[in-house]
Amino acid sequence: MSWSAEEEFNAKKLRLNAIEESEFRSASGVSLEEDAGWPAARQIVLARDNNTCWFCGFSYPKYMEVHHREGKWNDNSPENLVTLCPLCHSCLHIGLAGIQERGKLLVLKRSCDQAGLNRFVLDTIVKYGPAAPAAVTEILKTLPILQELDSISLVMLANKIVKEKSNKRRVPRPIDDKFIFFPDIMAFNIVRYIIKNHRGTGGTKGQNGG
Repeated sequence: MSWSAEEEFNAKKLRLNAIEESEFRSASGVSLEEDAGWPAARQIVLARDNNTCWFCGFSYPKYMEVHHREGKWNDNSPENLVTLCPLCHSCLHIGLAGIQERGKLLVLKRSCDQAGLNRFVLDTIVKYGPAAPAAVTEILKTLPILQELDSISLVMLANKIVKEKSNKRRVPRPIDDKFIFFPDIMAFNIVRYIIKNHRGTGGTKGQNGG
């Protein structure tokens, strides 16, 4: 699989997305433990990308995730895999994020850079540690919110995206970037780890940049 320069450019724009439940690894009956090639492929990609999120550029030595770009869990080729922070990864699987109550859906009055917002939230967590929940709440207050919806709304939007993708008569339209995923930060292992290991203004133990 190869990606053109135009495809790469367009792919770097993070918008909310979803895949059909039938495309989940769990739907195949194959667990992570049974996917023999996955652990090695994952480590290779994390090392290649220096534990740095492909979308927002956040870097951390633990709890970074690896995403299948084509949505095909059984294609573990390096070209199909990229490192993502858990927040950006959740944006690509908003149905799962909604089911797991990892955040909520916001509808803003104007467009917003989702990847930039994710990076700002993560940098804030690294900076403030135990005080991060309050600091992130202040970020939420600064956004030009038209509607503040719940996690179920993420599932509903995911269903809409999947339905549109199944319509073979037309190319699916990308979700408007006024629709934003805002995380419930304490639902993420990486956030709990950062807060637990916070060293005050010096950052967190084990951080490797970002």
